[in-house]
This record gives sequence, C-alpha cells and structure tokens, in this order.
Amino acid sequence: MVEQSRVSRFASISSAVLAFSIPLAARAEPPSGAYAIQMGGDHAIFLPTEVGGQACESGGGVTVCFAGAISANPSGDVTGSAIADFSGEVAGHLSATFSGRVGGSTGDTQLRLAMRATGQVSSGGALLDVEARGRWHCVDDTASRGFTCSGRMKRCVFDGRHRLGCESEPSNLILSDDGGPWLLYLELATDAKGIVGGSAMVFLSTGTAVAYDLAGKYNSRTDTARLRLVGAGGAHRSTLELSKLALADGAVTAGELRYRIAGQRGSSLLPTPMGPVGGFPFPGHGQCIGGGFCDTTADTASLFGGHDGGPGTIADTIFFPILGGASRLP
Repeated sequence: MVEQSRVSRFASISSAVLAFSIPLAARAEPPSGAYAIQMGGDHAIFLPTEVGGQACESGGGVTVCFAGAISANPSGDVTGSAIADFSGEVAGHLSATFSGRVGGSTGDTQLRLAMRATGQVSSGGALLDVEARGRWHCVDDTASRGFTCSGRMKRCVFDGRHRLGCESEPSNLILSDDGGPWLLYLELATDAKGIVGGSAMVFLSTGTAVAYDLAGKYNSRTDTARLRLVGAGGAHRSTLELSKLALADGAVTAGELRYRIAGQRGSSLLPTPMGPVGGFPFPGHGQCIGGGFCDTTADTASLFGGHDGGPGTIADTIFFPILGGASRLP
C-alpha cells in the first residue's frame, strides 16, 4: 500500500512537471485590430494588360504599327482600346475597342474577348473604309507569361456605300499580362454581441487597391469568426469569405478563405505559405509581334496592289498585317 501510494504521488508530480514543460498555444481572440493575409503561389492573380506594345512590322512597302492596352476590373469586366497605323504605300489607321470577361480559377484563368475596329486607309488616291470584328477565347499561358487566344476575325472593305468584300477566318491573339501575389488587409472590431465590423482592402501587385464592405460574426464557444466581404462600387462581383477564422497576437492562426477577384475563383486554408510570385514581360513566341495579333495565315505583304496592275490599282487580295490574314475580294 505504501509503495502504491508512492507510485501515485510520483505520477502526479511527473504529470505536473510535464504540463509546465509543454509550451502553451496562444489562445485565439475576438477579432480586434489590424490583420494582413498574404496570398501568392497558386493563388496569384494575373490580368491582361497589353496588346502590341508599340510593335511595328513592314512588308510590301507598307508599315503597320499596332499598340493597345487592355485591363480587367476587380469584377472581371475587360475593356481596352488599340490603334493600327498604316504608313508607306498605304496610309491611315484603324481604331479598335475591346470588351470581355475574365473567369475560371487562379490556376486555370479563362478570358472571353471581343473586338471591333473601324477606320479608313488610302492608296494611290483611293479611300476605303474598313470594318473588322473578332472574338477569342483566351487561356493564361504560364510558360509565356501571357494569354493565348484563339477565335475568328471578320473584315469587310467598303468603297463609299459599296461593300467590296468580306472575309472570315481563324485568328490567334497574344496578350501580355501582369499581376502576382496579393494582400488582404483587415481592420476589425467585435461588439458585445459578437458582431464583427470594420473595413477591408485587397491590394493587387499591379498597384490596384480594392475596398470591400465587411460583415461578420464571432462565436465565443468555438473561438472563431466568420467574415463576408463584398467589393464596393464597380467591384461588386468580387467577394471573399473567411470561415473558422482564428486570430491571435494580431495574426491569423487558422481558417478557410474563399475568394473571387477579377473573375478568378480560389480557396485556401489559412495561414497560407507565401512563395513570391511576380509578373515579368511577355517575351513573344518568335513567330509574330510579341503581345500583338498573329493570325494563322498572317502575311507581311502590302495591303493594296499597284505593283502589277499599275499605280492606284486595288489588288484582288488584301492583307491586313497584324490584324489578319488574306482577304480576297469578289
């Protein structure tokens, strides 16, 4: 009995010593103060930024310079514009406008893009109106750091009110992109009823800052919070949800994050290990202008004839360098 009592007493002392030797985990706290959540790696967000990049190409006595910019807002809506300037034996320019929508996930970003271009070109005293329309489906190409697009383009040429001809054919389009890691910044306060309020901002690596309306609830029993963020103004389709959120010592120690930013969806457990991810210039693929149009039948031949049929004669085949391949008139 005495020996058993000693064993029991030793076991109690050992348990007490062991308890003091184990580091105590920081207890979670009601949301209060500022918190920053960094996201990168597979969660990096990349956005289309440029077409053409002031690139020019020449052929057949004609030089065409094409440059434009495309951007996507935090809701995923895409807009942009571009100019194609013709000089040499053909002079004039086309003005293009873009529209579209970004979708998919951060690991599989999709882009639907449409373009309409109009303008006038002249050669040998002949003035022609040109109209072009294109539609593309684009995917983010991580190897080239850009969006690779495939679709179709239709071009029509008019002499005053008379349509000289139209052509529709497959078309490829290359866009450069920008972006990378992003930061979610929260300033939170919790009232006596567990209602969480405050402000929220998302900072993209492109320099864009997006404000969010924030609402949440803290559960004292589980010692976790749930927050919902909805983009303000033009970012209304951008949302973030944080659940099972545990906070301690001004940092996020656990939780789940679901987000939709600039049309790209994703989810992650928190905290997320950060691997620096940055954008870098699109290098092109060696076959056409980096960041510009490149049709499957692209040609650098002159837009108009006159070489074989005499000055001022319009050739039966019209080439649009950059904007498209051959278009044969009736």
